[in-house]
Amino acid sequence: MKQDQKLIIQVSKELIDKIDDYRFANRVNSRAEAVRQLIEMGIAGQKKEPKKR
Repeated sequence: MKQDQKLIIQVSKELIDKIDDYRFANRVNSRAEAVRQLIEMGIAGQKKEPKKR
């Protein structure tokens, strides 16, 4: 069985404001769910090519 794990991060006030803007614009119930959705979108949007250094 898969168990969810807690991730604690510290972010700037500006980033919190952007997360909250997304949350309210998309009627997301909680900030945590908004962050999960944004992370999933970011991961899905990544290119499959490795980054060049």
